[in-house]
Amino acid sequence: MKVNSYSFAASVVAFSATVLALPALYKRAGDAKKVFECFATAIGNGKWPTDCAAAVLENVGIVQKIGFTGLNISYSAVDPTTLGFATSIAVDLIKVPIPNFVWPLTECGQHVILVDDNNTVASFDNPTGPISVKDGVASVNVNTAIKIQLGQEDNFSAFMAKIITQANHTFTIRGYLNATVKTNAPPGPFPIPASFQVTNVGYEAPISLKGCANFPNIGFLQQGNFTLDPATGFYILKFTANINNPAQLVLALGDVTYQLTLNNEIVGTVLFDDVNLIMGDNPLSAIATITSKAAYDTLISVGASFGLQGFNGSSTHPILSKALESAAIVSSLLSSRSILVRMKGFDAFMAALIFKPEHTFVLRGSFDVIIATNAPPPVPESVRITNIGFGSNITLKGCNNFPKVDYLEQVSLTLDSATGVFTLTSLINVENLSQLDLTLGDVTFQTADKNGLVVGDTVVKGMRLKIGSNKLTAISTSSNKELYDTLTTVGATITLSGTDHSSPNPFVAGGVKNVNAQVEDVGIIQMIRVADLKINFFEGGSNSLSLSSTKLSGDLLSFLGYTYRTSEAAQHATIVDNGTAIATFDTPPSAVEIVNNTFSSVVQSSILTVLPGQNETFGAFMAALVSKSEHTFILRGTFDAIVKTNAPAPVPASVRITGIGFGSNITLKGCNNFPKVDYLEQVSLTLDSATGVFTLTSLINVENLSQLDLTLGDVTFQTADKNGLVVGDTVVKGMNLIMGSNKLTAVTTSSNKELYDTLTTVGATITLSGTDTSSPNPFVTTGVKAVKITVVVPKLKPAA
Repeated sequence: MKVNSYSFAASVVAFSATVLALPALYKRAGDAKKVFECFATAIGNGKWPTDCAAAVLENVGIVQKIGFTGLNISYSAVDPTTLGFATSIAVDLIKVPIPNFVWPLTECGQHVILVDDNNTVASFDNPTGPISVKDGVASVNVNTAIKIQLGQEDNFSAFMAKIITQANHTFTIRGYLNATVKTNAPPGPFPIPASFQVTNVGYEAPISLKGCANFPNIGFLQQGNFTLDPATGFYILKFTANINNPAQLVLALGDVTYQLTLNNEIVGTVLFDDVNLIMGDNPLSAIATITSKAAYDTLISVGASFGLQGFNGSSTHPILSKALESAAIVSSLLSSRSILVRMKGFDAFMAALIFKPEHTFVLRGSFDVIIATNAPPPVPESVRITNIGFGSNITLKGCNNFPKVDYLEQVSLTLDSATGVFTLTSLINVENLSQLDLTLGDVTFQTADKNGLVVGDTVVKGMRLKIGSNKLTAISTSSNKELYDTLTTVGATITLSGTDHSSPNPFVAGGVKNVNAQVEDVGIIQMIRVADLKINFFEGGSNSLSLSSTKLSGDLLSFLGYTYRTSEAAQHATIVDNGTAIATFDTPPSAVEIVNNTFSSVVQSSILTVLPGQNETFGAFMAALVSKSEHTFILRGTFDAIVKTNAPAPVPASVRITGIGFGSNITLKGCNNFPKVDYLEQVSLTLDSATGVFTLTSLINVENLSQLDLTLGDVTFQTADKNGLVVGDTVVKGMNLIMGSNKLTAVTTSSNKELYDTLTTVGATITLSGTDTSSPNPFVTTGVKAVKITVVVPKLKPAA
């Protein structure tokens, strides 16, 4: 129903009184009665009186309330003080006490300023456009540019920081409307215009806007590449994150960088690419650069709550960067709840599935189910039951280190005569004995010859392993002439070993890095265990030492009730540590005992030869055995066995079978930095009064908690007092450590008078530390240089 304009005019007096009686959102100014008389007159005759222009400049309450149904702010403009701005504005107009009255507005334009904390921070002009009015609410769409006021850049940054960090923020808008008003005049002899223009209608209103609340829900979705940049030493993680935007804002921010923090220390940065946050969930690509090795180690081992914090440089847009710096956003994006920080554990899980014949793990969670009721109405046909908890052990057959890999066909072989590099493309068959269907992509394996010498790389293309047989393409690249000659004359056995860099996907790399597949390994030897290891660093040449063990045992493949009848065996073995073949040894034949498919033998003293170029990695291997509580490495190679036939003549009583492949993880208890060293007895103490040098000869007990028997010879340790001050040297004579207790002679030399006085009055605590010159044997030096031994020395008898 349209309201007659004359009825409206007749109600002006009552209307004006009503307006003046309403509570004001802000202090009302001006002559409200005059304003409404102006509207009444104009609607009556279609003309806006000239004396009304000044009256409407004041906020007299025509506009009661203004709200933004959402803001879209874009920082993409070239001019940093101009932002893209779009919203829908809802204007609550004052209720007119006339039945079915609707404000007769058709178009509207406006000039608006934003006021925050009493600062006029920005303004925008919205061109004249359509306006709709329903139930006293006028709606107008705004798509324009917002201009930051000159000199208000920092205040606008502070305004945006509040929007970003707070759950709600209230600010003020004030401005002027230009509107087109319909007259709805009846036809007559003196036609009244259908509409008229009202300009500069003043208003002011508070706006309460839901803010981003510091983005409390930032989730980790998917991990991409996780690599080490060799140039910088930084760890680069590409991933996808979800940022939930709880605000009434759509923010187009461009590239945004946050500092990555751990325990309030900056450990790197996270770059979010092309950030455009709509309301709700926003999957975004991100790159984390982790500059701290300690943070990386924490991330892949136990996990932690990492934070994100804005800084001066978070954005190339200076005003946005200032806002983000103030925002100091903190989020547990890379927390222990995300799959990323369980990477090391997941590596181990995948490695177990690939390396072991079977693996047991726990699957737990909850089911949501829909259950049919089969009941007549009004009972629902079905009901939904959620969160039905479960937890169960799951045992799966694993890949068992891919024991059956067969060479099928040579596709091509090329040789670059200038460089000596050859490329062999082959078809191989990988038998997947597990219950796993694995899509691994291209996987790169380190390639070694029969002696364990690394000779190149092999890339297995598109390594999709279905259960059963899998024909795959393998491309081997090498510059080893001896391998080329062997391959092209009699053929060769090569070993493919996984490494930390086998795949750009860290979970694939973690899963395959301990794989060592050999063509001749048919899986007869399932597992190997070493009870102890005796290492003598002074038997052998410059790059060799001796090795033996009182017990080497293992599990043999059980099939068809077959009983193994092996009488003796020798082995050709390679030690692989952290994916690298570092040393080899050949054992003489030793007697073998087999009970219930478990064999045991001894490893007689054999020469362990460090492979060329692997002195440093072998030293790191020894350091791990000495300093850690336990260490895991791989032992792989072949056995040559004498097998009894138990057959009548003329069949031989026994036959020799060579090249029985094996590969197994070996975990040994390490020396754990010799945590228990006791002072037993003062043998002698001499003092040179001329130089002040004293020499203390003592008996000490070193408890060797490991599975190692080490012949280290004389070892020199740097000696420090309780404050860490270096005061001399201590030589542990003939440091040959059997498992258990070891009574040794230690000779300490020092010229520190304070230490002498302390030792001969109350006793002292000294620390023995390995150095780069601890031993003439470089392998001993590398093994002990990280050692720190604490010895409590009781009060001593002074020198005579």
